[in-house]
Amino acid sequence: MRRPLLSLVFAVGLLSLSCSPFASAETPPGLDRFLAAARGFDELQKAAQAKNTMPRLSDPEVGDLIRTLSDADALFGTAPYNREDLPVMRDACARASQILVAYNLSGLAGALDKSDSKDATSGRLTSLQAQNAATFLDEQIPLQAFALRCLARMLPIMRDTVLSQPADDWTDSRRLGLEKMRHRVVGMLQGGLTLLGAGHGPVKPEAEAVMASALADTAAVFAEVLSVAQRKPILEQAEKIALPDLKPALERVIAALSRTDCEGLCQR
Repeated sequence: MRRPLLSLVFAVGLLSLSCSPFASAETPPGLDRFLAAARGFDELQKAAQAKNTMPRLSDPEVGDLIRTLSDADALFGTAPYNREDLPVMRDACARASQILVAYNLSGLAGALDKSDSKDATSGRLTSLQAQNAATFLDEQIPLQAFALRCLARMLPIMRDTVLSQPADDWTDSRRLGLEKMRHRVVGMLQGGLTLLGAGHGPVKPEAEAVMASALADTAAVFAEVLSVAQRKPILEQAEKIALPDLKPALERVIAALSRTDCEGLCQR
């Protein structure tokens, strides 16, 4: 996977899950603080976009807001959630993902020319994403780690919902939906590992630690969704990363993806 597309893969993976307004049987304990941070970021984003850029971590206010918007533990707490809670979880996760998309596509209006061919437009978009990935990497990584944690929070609820359905209700369209979900999970895991595979290049060690921690904490949940065949290339990618400081986290990722059992959603 090419680096310019990483944050877009993360973001689209969660945005595609959001389809309903805030309405839930259980309100996440950090929701009010999270939404206040989202509103605050929206204002800073509008001001920055007027100057053809995006909010930067060099602004302490931006740093505070991104820390709040990327803190899944503070948002959701430790209480268990169920199917009725998915709408508010999806929408909260999508708020952060919308910011990721905005960073990834910053400057889009000025980068495209309506007279360009389809290939030329694709080339301009790829170039823009590459530029934004390099420029806004520090801002994007915490939100990418949040995307992993957010999806991992929702997957057990989705798993229980799917597995509770009678066999006769398991239609081709539902199978297709599950397969799309698997592809999103693969893309997000590969994207996170690709960042680590850069090996202290443009990615700062502290940012690598944030991503490695998110991958380690979520890999076991994601492995349950994937087939054994889908786990294998991700496992091989993780095994090639040589970062001694992150070895404990990478070992957890490798252990989760090394499993050869196939139960629950893996069987569907």
